[in-house]
Amino acid sequence: MPWLQEKIRQRDSLFFEKGEIQNPQRLMRALEVVEATGQSIFSFRNKDKVKRDFTIIKIGLEIQKEELHRNIHTRVDKMIGAGLVEEVRSLLPYRHLNALQTVGYAELFEYIDGSVSLEKAAEKIKAATRQYAKRQLTWFRKDAAIKWFEPQQVGRYYNGLVIKLSKQYSVTELNRIQNCYTFFILIILLCFAGDAGIFFTHQIAHHYKQG
Repeated sequence: MPWLQEKIRQRDSLFFEKGEIQNPQRLMRALEVVEATGQSIFSFRNKDKVKRDFTIIKIGLEIQKEELHRNIHTRVDKMIGAGLVEEVRSLLPYRHLNALQTVGYAELFEYIDGSVSLEKAAEKIKAATRQYAKRQLTWFRKDAAIKWFEPQQVGRYYNGLVIKLSKQYSVTELNRIQNCYTFFILIILLCFAGDAGIFFTHQIAHHYKQG
């Protein structure tokens, strides 16, 4: 990595000053861009944002940390049970590639090498995944435009919307609406507009009730 850092210092002083110079993947990407274009990767990031004629709605789903960790552990166990070890073993000739220096592969390469037990490798995958999930959440939390919900809240909106629409539409019409992707738009409208969004949801539901 020192070699990469020195190359970046010489070729892209802006990235060397402000970028993630401890991250080899970021360093390589920055070097690729400057070598290919002659410009710092930051010069592309700092361009004016395109003005759009629509509003972007950002929704984040969050669950309690204990439940998140339990889900991560269950997922890792299921992946291993479904053949992850065999998949990693088949990739041994390519283990030097950056794409395989990631969570799940790196730990199982250690197991295949005999450095750790399968149980220990699974524990390391779970720990690394928990840390990764924490970093992701921290990153998304920086975006103040995201409106956060617990999955149970979305479920309540869903059930409430079905009850409200069932009073105006037949069972057949309601089934057609629920089978349409637009139904999820209706839930989003309710999440952000509350009862004030009912007017819009009815208008969309009426438009799509024919399927």
